[in-house]
Amino acid sequence: MVELNRSWQVTGPLSGRVVVTDEDGRPRLRRSGHAAARDTRTGLETANARLILHRTAVFETTAVPPAYREQFTDLDDAPVRTWAVDTDLGQAQTSDLRRAVIGRRHAALAVLAEVTGMQVVTIEFEPEGALITGTGAGGIRDVGIELHGTYGWPVLTASTIKGVAHAYARDVRAMPSTALEHFFGAPRPGVPGTAAQGSVMFYDALPGADGVTIAEHVLTPHARDYHTGHGTQDQRPPPAEYLNPVPIPFLAIEKGTFVVHLLALQADTNEVADLVTAAVGDIGVGAKTAAGYGYLIAAPSGIRQRSAQQQEQSR
Repeated sequence: MVELNRSWQVTGPLSGRVVVTDEDGRPRLRRSGHAAARDTRTGLETANARLILHRTAVFETTAVPPAYREQFTDLDDAPVRTWAVDTDLGQAQTSDLRRAVIGRRHAALAVLAEVTGMQVVTIEFEPEGALITGTGAGGIRDVGIELHGTYGWPVLTASTIKGVAHAYARDVRAMPSTALEHFFGAPRPGVPGTAAQGSVMFYDALPGADGVTIAEHVLTPHARDYHTGHGTQDQRPPPAEYLNPVPIPFLAIEKGTFVVHLLALQADTNEVADLVTAAVGDIGVGAKTAAGYGYLIAAPSGIRQRSAQQQEQSR
């Protein structure tokens, strides 16, 4: 019997700076030269998740005697997913940075409110169960997750929130086209008309002060060869119980809060807050809503009005 030596090769911008170790039966990404420890600290607790998930590939290699020459085998996503869960996608030890980002956003929005004469609406989102967005995001993962371009944290993009609110207003509330154009702008997809800006500005929802929790979930499609096989329909193996299901692990958000900010006209603030709050709880956000993912508990945490002095100065 030939004994195989299991090891990994990291490729990408972090090649040579990051290695994979397996001290406790779970392969982990570790900064090169960083000693292993029982608390699983790896020296990568605050790494940018976009760099890890989108730019780093881990291949499992085998060293076969007698030459013990390493040979690449398969792409191994397990160390990356383990890192993502252990560090909550690089958030685990970034509480100071999160607070600084929250303060910076509040300051920027206060200036925008003063300049535009609009009001800031702040809404907190909390997943009822689990949430997954950006399943088709770029990178080498089978199933992606949406990450902020600067911080690498999980994010609900402004376009996602706006799209959900618009779909809810159109399909559930049956708002007239004039109201839809007023809030969301025109033309909307498939609706001809003169281009016009909506009265509401949507901003990305970032994790709140306590961050969000990342977990590993599994999607197990059956008869995968039948659904994804090459060739014509007749050449694919028919679905049957003897075909092995192929589990596909992916990352999901389970706990914590996101904070979204909107800028709206004073006359629109209450209605806009109600639309967004109802939309994310009724039709959900992101992928797999039919399976229970993506439904959020939302609560407006305040409408920041300009002071009387600021209103007087703007006249």
